[in-house]
Amino acid sequence: MLRLIPLIFFFSASICCMTQSIIDQILEKPIIQVDKLDKTELHSKIFLKSDFNRATLGSNKSLARLKDKTVTQVDLVFTTYKEHISFNQLKLNRERMLELEKIAPELIRNPLIKWRLIGQNGSHDTEEAKNAFHGFVIHYRNPAKFGRSSEIKYLEAYLDGERDLSISTTTKISSSCPDFNHLGDDYWKYMIKYLKYPKGLDADPGISIASAIVDTCGTLKNIIIESSKGPAFDLAFISMLKNMPKWTPAKIGGTNIPRRVVLSGIFDKHLDLDYIELYKAYKSVSCKAVTKRTSVALDSTLYKVFNRNPEWQSMLVVTDVTGSMYPYIAQLLVWHQLNIKTNKEKVKQITFFNDGDNKKNHTKKVGSTGGIYHTKAQDFEIFKETLYSAMKAGGGGDIPENNLEAVLNAIRSCPKGKDVIMIADNYAAPRDISLAKHIGSPIKIILCGAYENINVEYLNLARRLKGSIHTMNEDITDLAKYNEGEIVDIAGKKFKLEKGKFIPMFSL
Repeated sequence: MLRLIPLIFFFSASICCMTQSIIDQILEKPIIQVDKLDKTELHSKIFLKSDFNRATLGSNKSLARLKDKTVTQVDLVFTTYKEHISFNQLKLNRERMLELEKIAPELIRNPLIKWRLIGQNGSHDTEEAKNAFHGFVIHYRNPAKFGRSSEIKYLEAYLDGERDLSISTTTKISSSCPDFNHLGDDYWKYMIKYLKYPKGLDADPGISIASAIVDTCGTLKNIIIESSKGPAFDLAFISMLKNMPKWTPAKIGGTNIPRRVVLSGIFDKHLDLDYIELYKAYKSVSCKAVTKRTSVALDSTLYKVFNRNPEWQSMLVVTDVTGSMYPYIAQLLVWHQLNIKTNKEKVKQITFFNDGDNKKNHTKKVGSTGGIYHTKAQDFEIFKETLYSAMKAGGGGDIPENNLEAVLNAIRSCPKGKDVIMIADNYAAPRDISLAKHIGSPIKIILCGAYENINVEYLNLARRLKGSIHTMNEDITDLAKYNEGEIVDIAGKKFKLEKGKFIPMFSL
């Protein structure tokens, strides 16, 4: 028994070092500056509270709500106000992270979880800082247990021209965007006039991007710097936004509603930038809906991947249609509707899978889970009917899916397909990786929701099948070229190839 003690000590020390390394990486992230955390949107969030200037976390009973949920993001939230000039915020942040690690280590060690540091800069004294929220906000995704009819209504609304991917899925609505007009100036002209370049600086030209809610009275609230050019520029931008005259609120059916807007701040001391192109970019993303129900961030993964790869032909598309995937299904619907008008042969067949037609999880067997629906792609109405049938028949259940069973079925159903495309949920690994040995074709895997990290299961699958990974921002090819023991950088993360598989460096 005594001989085990050094081994146990070594293992414990290794885990501790790994955790410290992950925490270091998280705390190196840029701080998102906000006036005050918005706690009015409570859907799919858990708040773990800590007191001002204290590391200890309050009750963790709410963590029980995470059972059967997929955590997608964790925010470490604090105030930037200092009682004493010598106060070390980084030290306190680290202590809070270690407290979280004690009660929920998987939140820190799961590489698929996105982390944000949010600094609230609206407190001007100790009392205001004490009244602000400090601690962690855990964002999670609910399993698909509700009926699919609301999602189908949403998809129909999306096809009919309501193209806002952040609207609630519960109703088919038509709404306006907030409008700004001050003495004839729209937001863009107002920003050019009134955004002040920080004194004493002469940096390269650049852009800060903020989001804010235009409330029902037309006031800008909950300002968040989404993309920073630097602290001095952030302060100048926030100051301008806080001092703006009122906007005209968005409306639904004549009733004012809160709505998030995305706003650009141009810092260009010597007028070097192309303002026409910048204005076009600003107008294309300037308006988002704000709801208290489930909302979906503006994401264009499928549009971007298909547009980047026009050489894909005679496609055999295999797509997950479980409850987590409806925003990407919407993109597939619109892309295919447009594509079919110009090239009916570009897509040979589309196969939908829902992981078992609502089978109980314990009855799902690898290779025979079911819930797989094929449709020839040339008739859009039949394509749509088959999709909706697959959605109504099942919503998923547990997190792993029957991806490879669906691929094998699709290849057998349509052997003339040339490029095999799998549209998959980055948060849900295949339950049936063992079936990969039966697949003889390279697979192009489009990963949905791969914002922060790529699921290593899909990286290894793509390498094994001599395929590729495609995210909203990049195409990752030639994964088979790496050699055993090699450390590689993939999508900004380091992996080591061990025994033919990629291993995230922090988990070694």
